[in-house]
Amino acid sequence: MFENIIYFISALILSVLYTDQDTNNFSIKFSIGILILSYIFLYFLCSFFFKKAFENKNLDLLKKYSKRLSISAIIIFGINIYVFEIPQIFINFKLFSLIETLGPLIMIFLFTGKMLIIWERFYFFQQKIFYDGISKKEFLVTQLQFSLPSILPWFIISCAFDILKFFPFKNKEFFTDSVIGQFIYAGLLIAAISVFIPVIVKKFWKCQKLEDIETLEILEKLSLQTGVKYKEALIWPIFQGKMITAGVIGLFKNFRYILVTKAFCDYLAPEEKKAVIAHEFGHIKKNHMVLYLLIFGGFIISSYFFLEPLAFIFLFVNIENINSFFPRQNLISLFTAFLFMTSFILFFRYIFGFFMRNFERQADLYSFLVSGSSFPLVSTFRKISRLTSEKDDEPNWHHFNINERIEFLLKCQMDKTLVKKHDKKINQNLLIYFVIVAAIFFTGYKTDFYKNTIINKKAEKFIMEEIKKNPADFELYHYLGDILMEQKNEEKAVHAYEKALLINQKLPETLNNLAWIYITSENANIQNLEKGIALAQKAVNLKKNPPAFIFDTLAEGLFRKKDFDKACFFAKKALEKAQDNKKYYSQQADKICGNY
Repeated sequence: MFENIIYFISALILSVLYTDQDTNNFSIKFSIGILILSYIFLYFLCSFFFKKAFENKNLDLLKKYSKRLSISAIIIFGINIYVFEIPQIFINFKLFSLIETLGPLIMIFLFTGKMLIIWERFYFFQQKIFYDGISKKEFLVTQLQFSLPSILPWFIISCAFDILKFFPFKNKEFFTDSVIGQFIYAGLLIAAISVFIPVIVKKFWKCQKLEDIETLEILEKLSLQTGVKYKEALIWPIFQGKMITAGVIGLFKNFRYILVTKAFCDYLAPEEKKAVIAHEFGHIKKNHMVLYLLIFGGFIISSYFFLEPLAFIFLFVNIENINSFFPRQNLISLFTAFLFMTSFILFFRYIFGFFMRNFERQADLYSFLVSGSSFPLVSTFRKISRLTSEKDDEPNWHHFNINERIEFLLKCQMDKTLVKKHDKKINQNLLIYFVIVAAIFFTGYKTDFYKNTIINKKAEKFIMEEIKKNPADFELYHYLGDILMEQKNEEKAVHAYEKALLINQKLPETLNNLAWIYITSENANIQNLEKGIALAQKAVNLKKNPPAFIFDTLAEGLFRKKDFDKACFFAKKALEKAQDNKKYYSQQADKICGNY
């Protein structure tokens, strides 16, 4: 089920990184029709492949197809978003621009529908191969209960950022607009989430108070022996409690819960229960949950400073062969999402997975030391293998398989120095990982990629070469104008924007940028206030839902023309529309409306 976490976060990445388009290539009815067809297609695709596994009576093949079909669901979901522009159905409603969390949330709801189809088809054929007595409803509910909490941190953080926009307080822009401020704010929220999520998850999973006396006595004795504190022990109803497993959630003792299933209580001997609970206590003693947060935080930091520049380079890739059907901005969003999603999957599978496997082994070894013997845990693994469909040698990216875990425990029984060697191995790899993250952070922060003159010069040269090949590509001229503006080369920027508008006059962003130069330029040969205002007005009229910066350009032009009443109106509109950099728009409104 850990794979489901990757699938849902990948879908979340695709949803969050989609950007609003100026024009719709498809009607709403057509997009909805395609969406419905994608569900029907996925249903028959699942039935076809799962039936093949059933005909071979092969449970391993069924699981393999489930993974492949889940990846197919992500691909189909990406096509729904970036080819058929499903978000355009609702994204232009005012509520969605005010509360940015809503758009991705609806897309996650649509992706969940795809995963429910896969899970339902999987269950149908699995029960024919290996009947485990779990009802379809319980199976689907368990899958949802395990998968959806993976997006809960994003949901809470995203909602917090949305709420922050509506509350004026001093230095708010530091948290909403600056890179460091956003990292600090997100860090504080993650810390708060780490405290309260266990309480939410406990209710979401419908856990009940543990009443098995034997298990409670073992927990109490082990807590005194190890010094591990927790708030409460709960029954974990995962798969109707028929899975032999245990878990722990919560960083802090007052918000920490120990979870065990009914099967754990019914089938394990006292020494086996003690060994498994000691394993879970090992995660606490070794601070694995804190380390997981830090490791994942390292990925977020690294991706911000490493992946975004790569996506920036894609702006200048030659895509003229498909540009007429597939807008360049869609491709940029898709490439950014694909790059981030791919890096996330690789990170989770290989880096995070490496630490997960070794943290699990470290918890096994803690259990071995607490129990004084490896045999209780070994007998538990063998019992799990015997009572479930899990094979001893089944490959697993987040745990070593049962045979590997047993083998290493038996080696440690013979040679206890292996325990310290494994601890040393983990510490060394953590040090290497965090040194690399720190290097990426400081290099990226100091370099300031987007304003780096060398990069801009190379990008300018690249675009000029592309223009020679594609002289009718107006977007290339627009991007060239942006780079020249960054270099403060207004004369050449004006020429580039005007070339773009000669090819296509309906480009609101191009009109806006050219208007800004005409309005604000200090070069008397370039400044043209009347022309700038006319272009800014045209940009406002062309854009269905103009963003703050377009209103701001028109407001600035009218202000300089001393048409203060209209200027104030558009300055207030800009402030109302502002989602980022509100401090600037607030200052603009104060400056302009102060003369009204």
